Amino acid sequence: VVVNQMGFKITLALASAVIVASVVSMLIVLPKSIDAITESSKNEMLSLASAYKSQLNAKLLDLKGVLSFDGYNNVLGNAKVQGAENSFAYVVDTSKIMQYCPNQDNVGMKVENNKIVDMVVGKIKRGNKPDTAVVEYEFEGAKQFGAYAVLSNDSILIVTAVESEVLSSITTMSWIAGIGCVLIVVI
Repeated sequence: VVVNQMGFKITLALASAVIVASVVSMLIVLPKSIDAITESSKNEMLSLASAYKSQLNAKLLDLKGVLSFDGYNNVLGNAKVQGAENSFAYVVDTSKIMQYCPNQDNVGMKVENNKIVDMVVGKIKRGNKPDTAVVEYEFEGAKQFGAYAVLSNDSILIVTAVESEVLSSITTMSWIAGIGCVLIVVI
């Protein structure tokens, strides 16, 4: 009986040590991973906005500043941030009218309550054409990332992604680590 109690205590101590080590590791690794993936996604968004800006400016030059839905769609139709399924790009003019959106029903509609559009249009109207950048904002209760670039005709290209989609790999990793920890303790 004493041997069984001793074995149980050792097993319990080992399981506790595994749990504590796993929790401490997650508390150290998780925030750094979130920061790294967030930064990487923002850099990707900046690269996308810059590349699409160049392509759109070339088309605008060729077509004397006017693009149809199909013209925009040929360039932006597949614009997405890696790992963010609902990511997309859209273009708004300085009157806040949607010039391009993957959902064609939104084209021609006034864009309202959009912090990026409001900020960039305000700067353009004050004579300041902002450089390509990424901002964080909230839309319909969800934290978003948006990279914007001002085109040669002063329209604003925006590439947007939902933070939870960008960080979905971290969520998956956390679940796998948690399940792995439980399995190690059980085994």
